[in-house]
Amino acid sequence: MEFSDAIQTEVAELAADLTREDEMGMVVRSHIRVESLLIQTVDCLVLRPALLPKLNLDYDQYVTLALALGLKEKFGPPLRVLGKLRNDFAHKLDTTLTKQAVNNLYAALAADDKQEVQACFERIKGDNEETKHIKRFSDLDPADQFKIVALTLWAVVRAAVMLHAEKPDGT
Repeated sequence: MEFSDAIQTEVAELAADLTREDEMGMVVRSHIRVESLLIQTVDCLVLRPALLPKLNLDYDQYVTLALALGLKEKFGPPLRVLGKLRNDFAHKLDTTLTKQAVNNLYAALAADDKQEVQACFERIKGDNEETKHIKRFSDLDPADQFKIVALTLWAVVRAAVMLHAEKPDGT
């Protein structure tokens, strides 16, 4: 899949956010970027998107609406887990990015998206002297695992936005 310059810029911006931020910043900024894509998806799927702000939808309601309008069901679980993780960081001062939290996010992905995470890990591992010695994705620390999962989740949701933008009926 070839990406346009605009999408490559978006990927680079997300990657920069993930590498320069602390755990809270990584989770919150990646959530904001995924939420923006979710809103774009819904905008592509409704006849009058200008009316949506009047509904005052929260993130979970946007997830539900996007699924109801045709976003693949496989996106629901990881989007909801990411939302919960963001809420944990937003409302609890002592929240950290634990192995279990990242495992929950990874486990929520569909099988094909887990394969994308593994492929992304292999590409990063091969391109970086510091990570060549790491044998498995699960051997990474939770923050590095989160970065890869967040990038992958963003990419698959971005692909869904592109699909729906091209085919407003979602077919």
